Amino acid sequence: MLAWFRMFLDTLLIVAAAILARIDFQSAGFKQGKAFWITSVLSLAGLALGAGMQMVLVRHLFIH
Repeated sequence: MLAWFRMFLDTLLIVAAAILARIDFQSAGFKQGKAFWITSVLSLAGLALGAGMQMVLVRHLFIH
């Protein structure tokens, strides 16, 4: 049950961050399509950076 609650909290955090980003883009005057693409690119860049860091750390910790 605690694992499900943790997943719920992670999902809630992601949704809240997306909503806040949308509000910030709207207040800055960005169009909806441009805001979507900027948010998507930044999200994918964060995912790629996290995957790259995980690969480097696993290789560094378990090979030596």
